[in-house]
Amino acid sequence: MELAIYLTQLMFPYLLFVSLAAIAMGLLNSKGRFGIPACASAFFNVSSLAIGIGGYYVCPLLDIHPVTGMAFGIIVGGILQFLIQVPSMSRVGFQYRPMLSLRDPRVLQVLHLIGPAVLGVAAVQVNLLTNTFFITSDSAWLTWITRAYRVMHLPIGIFGVAISTVALPQLARLATAGETENFRNALSYALRLMLILTIPAAIGLMALSEPICRLLYEWGKTVEEDTIGTAGILFIYAFGLCGFSALKIVTDGFYAYKDIRAPVIVSICAVTLNICLNYLFIFRGYFLDPRAVVFSTVLTVTLNCAILLLLLHRKVGGLGLRSLVPLTLKILTASVVMGFVCWLTNGVIENDWLGTEGIIPRVIGVLAPIGLGLLILAAMYRFLKISEFDDILNMFKRRFGN
Repeated sequence: MELAIYLTQLMFPYLLFVSLAAIAMGLLNSKGRFGIPACASAFFNVSSLAIGIGGYYVCPLLDIHPVTGMAFGIIVGGILQFLIQVPSMSRVGFQYRPMLSLRDPRVLQVLHLIGPAVLGVAAVQVNLLTNTFFITSDSAWLTWITRAYRVMHLPIGIFGVAISTVALPQLARLATAGETENFRNALSYALRLMLILTIPAAIGLMALSEPICRLLYEWGKTVEEDTIGTAGILFIYAFGLCGFSALKIVTDGFYAYKDIRAPVIVSICAVTLNICLNYLFIFRGYFLDPRAVVFSTVLTVTLNCAILLLLLHRKVGGLGLRSLVPLTLKILTASVVMGFVCWLTNGVIENDWLGTEGIIPRVIGVLAPIGLGLLILAAMYRFLKISEFDDILNMFKRRFGN
């Protein structure tokens, strides 16, 4: 506990710099600049890891706890994450002036919106804290859930956050200009792209949940029981991948219209439902299993997203939700075929060829099925004539050439 308090105090400055980095990202994204903000996170990751690993060996020589190096690495990473964006901010016309006026209408607007906005986007994090509260009596459960969430958050960050980051500036401009029809088309297209990317990712996580967890976590004191427990939770989390990803996009649709009220109310209801379900499952013992805690989170996030989607559908006079049904069925068909191929390929590699002992067999047991699965998925998308997939391919061709 003392070490946790010490590290928390040490890393508090990171909050300032990561906030500045987030503001810089928002500014550049609003100007249509996405490359540098995307690379900023890489600077954070590289610097925090490099300094953290170096500090692990240097700090003991200075009679300091080894993990202190990682804390310093995070602080330096946060600083670099902001500084790397400063030149781009200058190029788009940003000029800093040390002035603070609480009477400025723009400042007042931010203060008016920030409170409800925080409540709206905090629902997922509050749900995670709620889960932690209900399972603190079993450290193994908490470890399994934390590890599974980290794996599940990778496709959310790659697909859901990336799509919403690009879509929000466009949605805000269309909403401000009163171009409702174009707004509907843009949001609907963002949702279609999200489905094309996240449904296969979810099926892939289900098919390869155990091999992925074995590769990432089954080292040292982590045993097969922990791998199986983490994989089971990851399997449940995968059902909510579309909901987690779509929630950010749909919420941005409300923010584009400066409507904070609806996301806040729905989020509060979702958190309340999650608490009630966890109470029934864990405290009352109706379903005493760590997967029950994750199931309640997945259910409430999915309901949160669905309700907000229906409200936004009514707000803008339609989002073409019916057109998503045949597309979703096509994507599910392609993804199930892909998932079966991934599962079968992994079984052959692990059971009939290389086994699961050692880093090389485990890497091959995960990457080979993923590579083959992506080829099958691309072929199925072409066979089912999913036009959005062609749009993605054309985007990469324009970006990287033929």
